[in-house]
Order: sequence, then C-alpha cells, then structure tokens
Amino acid sequence: MDFLNKVTGKSDAEAGKAVSATPGDELENLKKQVESLTDEKTNLMKQIDVMKEALSDKVDDIKGFMENLNVVGDAAAKAEKLARENAALLSEMAGLKSMIEKLGGGMKDSAVAKATEAADSAKEEAVASGQKAAEEAEKQAQKVSEATKGIGGIKLW
Repeated sequence: MDFLNKVTGKSDAEAGKAVSATPGDELENLKKQVESLTDEKTNLMKQIDVMKEALSDKVDDIKGFMENLNVVGDAAAKAEKLARENAALLSEMAGLKSMIEKLGGGMKDSAVAKATEAADSAKEEAVASGQKAAEEAEKQAQKVSEATKGIGGIKLW
C-alpha cells in the first residue's frame, strides 16, 4: 500500500479507495498520470527552446556590439596616425622655412615667401586631414552608440 501511495501520490484514504478499485481503474489512473507528466515535459521543453532562442539573440547583439567597438578602435588608431603624420609634416616645413631664411641674397625673400606659402598650405592640409579623421571617428562612435541601443537590459560595465 505504501508503494502504491508513493507512485500515485494519493493519501491513505484515497489509497483505500484505490485498493477497492479494479486493476483496470488503477491502470487507467497510471496512464493518465503518465500523459500528464508527458505534457509537462513537452511544455518544459518548449519553454527551454524559447529561452535558448532569447539567449541566442542576446549573444548576437553582444557580438555586433563588439564588432562596432573594433570599428571605433580602428578609426581612432587611424586618426592618431594621421595626427602624428601631420605633426611630422609641420615640423619638416618649419625646418625648411628656417633653412630658407638662412639663405642670403635677393632670392631669400622670394624663397621665404614660397616656403611660408608651402608651409601654410601643408598646415591647412594637415588640419583638414585631421578634421576629416576626427569626423570619421565621431561617425563610427555614433554608429556604435546606435548599435548598442538595441541591446536591451545588458549592462557590460
């Protein structure tokens, strides 16, 4: 009787009724319990599938976010490289201007004017190039910001 109570989950009073029941009734009750447990298992498996899908979507969001971070890092590195190159050009132009100023004669003023013009032109190009790199980095940062808005509820830091 105890085994039957454990299997069926019935109280002693219900078990007494079960004992008086026919073996066919007991078999039918066990079949219903098996069906109920099978339905529960099916529902749990469906819930697990839904959770797996939700987690998969979050993983994809995080991968996209990380890719966008790499793009911003690349843009920042390019901007930094351009800034270094611009500084080197400005230094070189200043050196050329200094050398020309040391030259004597009537060509000095003309050469200084040309060197100054070349230095100013190079400076303007360097500034424009630096601005362009900064704007590109800002655009990349905005893309990352927009991409991270789609990651709901995830706090990375």
